Amino acid sequence: MAGGAADASWPAAGIHIVVRAPGPPTRSTGRIFDLLRIASRQVASYLAEEQSAQALIEAQKMQDYSQRFAFVVHDIKNLVSQFVDDGFERRAPCRRPGFQRDVLETVRHSVASMNKLLAQLRANRAAEAAESVDPLLVVREFLQAWKPRKPVDIRFGADDPVGKVRIGRDQLESALRHLMDNAVDVSSPGTKIAIEVRQASDKVVIDVRDAGAGMQADFIANHLFRPFRSTKSEGYGIGAYQTRELVRAARGDLLVLSQPGKGTTMRIILPRNHHFRQTTVRC
Repeated sequence: MAGGAADASWPAAGIHIVVRAPGPPTRSTGRIFDLLRIASRQVASYLAEEQSAQALIEAQKMQDYSQRFAFVVHDIKNLVSQFVDDGFERRAPCRRPGFQRDVLETVRHSVASMNKLLAQLRANRAAEAAESVDPLLVVREFLQAWKPRKPVDIRFGADDPVGKVRIGRDQLESALRHLMDNAVDVSSPGTKIAIEVRQASDKVVIDVRDAGAGMQADFIANHLFRPFRSTKSEGYGIGAYQTRELVRAARGDLLVLSQPGKGTTMRIILPRNHHFRQTTVRC
């Protein structure tokens, strides 16, 4: 740089490049060649480091986008399954009052959900700020809107109040939907599925308990949370991994309590947000 100013984009190595008018011819010596060789290698190393850093940034962006894309595809599959499971084509509108209203409500909800999912893929999307939500209220509203894929006996229990947690409402609902849908999938018609919300010290715990076949410890440790591995023929193998990542992004965790033949409990643990007062929710 002219005037001896160092390039700010280079690492601060105390090296300055000065451009000036050439002096009288100098006889080349081995020492000069060695000095030029050292300087050129140093410059080349800086350029290579800069290129590697840029490549790493691009790779991280692509990995983040790929993860978001996989999550969106999985959630779109769940939205599509709503139409299939509701069996619109098999129903007779003339025999069921309010059929058209239910169809429009389902379509409206699905379109809104798809718009939110597409927004997650925008390259220039702003960072999502975590909300302060009442998990008890979110669970109750979710259960009111959620439609199980088969007739099951849902049992809901909760401490009231449990406080608030910092997580996006959409993220918590997505985690609940995956856990509840899976609980239904492994349950026989009429089987009881329990969901409980309680306060445990400075945590909020949400348990989803089924009476299905349960899982082996080896499967839980080595396969359950590995992406792109699914035991379902129509599955994408991303649901459990996505759910755990959503919970961990809120500084929580997802635990699995299961034994073969004794069912499974999927436990969401979220830290309470102490910056907000507890409020009692009345339904």
